[in-house]
Amino acid sequence: MNSMGGFLPVEKSLDNQFSEYHSASLLSNARSCFSLIIKCLSPKSIYFPDYICSCMRTIIENSSVKIISYSVDESLEGIDLPEQLQEGEYVFYVNYFGINDQYVEDLIKTYKSKLIIDDSQAFFRANSGIETSFNSIRKFFGVSDGAYLYSNCTIDTDNLARSEFDTEYLYLRNNSDDSMAYEKFLNHESKISDVPRRVSLWSEQKLNQIDYPLVAKRRRENFDFLNSALSGENKMKIRNDSYFVPLYFPYLSKEVALKKRLLQMGIYVPTLWAELTEKRCNSSWEQKLIQEMCLLPVDQRYTVGDMEYIVNRI
Repeated sequence: MNSMGGFLPVEKSLDNQFSEYHSASLLSNARSCFSLIIKCLSPKSIYFPDYICSCMRTIIENSSVKIISYSVDESLEGIDLPEQLQEGEYVFYVNYFGINDQYVEDLIKTYKSKLIIDDSQAFFRANSGIETSFNSIRKFFGVSDGAYLYSNCTIDTDNLARSEFDTEYLYLRNNSDDSMAYEKFLNHESKISDVPRRVSLWSEQKLNQIDYPLVAKRRRENFDFLNSALSGENKMKIRNDSYFVPLYFPYLSKEVALKKRLLQMGIYVPTLWAELTEKRCNSSWEQKLIQEMCLLPVDQRYTVGDMEYIVNRI
């Protein structure tokens, strides 16, 4: 079998035209969404997770907003969040790996419009109309950019310039030139900015050619197979409700070197947020997530047969 996992190749064009899955402001990336949110909401302070990409924290650090840090548990749910917020306070939560939709609903009931949800790993979660949220298209589909922004705060995005698109790495991945594609992918990632821009025209046109129900069905089937096969050994506590659509299957076993072994077999499992130092993310649990957790691929390229292949090698 060829290598598995890693970023997606260019999204295939379909003859059928599909409706876009979301109806919201369409920007270039999640960072630019969050940058606009901070400017629009003008919070005094934000409860913010330690376990998150450092680039998101930097956006707050470059503002006058106070950060109140919190950790996450084995279910990737917030620890010691307040029952009530003071004036000007908000809670920011990452819907990790797209598997905590039910917990997000619990947070909405508690914090209502004072909640900001980072759905960059949960494209298919629908905004309730109460909370502020944003997602990321390129993490779920083979496009170069794109993120939907939902906010009750008036944000003018129509006059923003469009993002420039870079598709070379996507087409190289389509041609199975993995090493060169990865090099180009890293170059593309390094250019991503929090400067607000609209999505590139190329990516926006691709969004009408995606069979969203099929993608969601495939991802969910793959996830359910892995969860059924591996839950007994998984240290992650997954609240397996019936409607979330995952980005990855998070698997943490007693085998410390499993990630390295899978990579050697051509099963690419990413290490998220390796830049988080013990000073920034000092929980031993969260350091274990960074160093040892295997984010197994479940995306629409694969079938249950491919998931069986992965299980047999674990």
